[in-house]
Amino acid sequence: SPDDRTSTTERGVYVSTRFLCQSIPSAPAGAQEQAGGKIYAPNEDFTQREHWEFAKKTAPECTSCHGYFVPLGLGLETFDAVGRYRSKEFGKDIDTSVELEGIGADVDGKYTDTVDLVAKVIATETGAACFLRHARGFLLAEQPEADGHSSCRNKALGRFLLENKIDLRATLLEMVASPAFVLRKREN
Repeated sequence: SPDDRTSTTERGVYVSTRFLCQSIPSAPAGAQEQAGGKIYAPNEDFTQREHWEFAKKTAPECTSCHGYFVPLGLGLETFDAVGRYRSKEFGKDIDTSVELEGIGADVDGKYTDTVDLVAKVIATETGAACFLRHARGFLLAEQPEADGHSSCRNKALGRFLLENKIDLRATLLEMVASPAFVLRKREN
């Protein structure tokens, strides 16, 4: 987030890409200018959730994409711009509830906040595959999107992780025993 306020968009995009491995397309050309004053309510003391509710009514063309990640950012609103805990914004109680729809059957649903969501996501195939995507990218020094095989391998390792009750040690051993780890291409 910027240092003077929170950004539910930036926070939501981060959670979406890092924990759910969602691909977020760039905004269409001129979208920001087109949205103009329709995104933020004229009230300076609106909470981020109130701004989101305002945007859903006044700029539905924006919420068709932002609806996938802004709720994730709203779930982190009890943390201010620098990460300090808070329970109120502009003297109003903060609502951190998150409702996801259209992300995936194993992830869609209601959560008390983004922390609750992330804790539950790791126990899903979507979350486990995403975790392994990042872990493999780090361990193998590869770009996660490099090939389709990586995606299949991440899903298989994700299932292994879940079948072994989220035993990271066993999963890392499984990962480094794979041909992808042992038989890597040499870079020039």
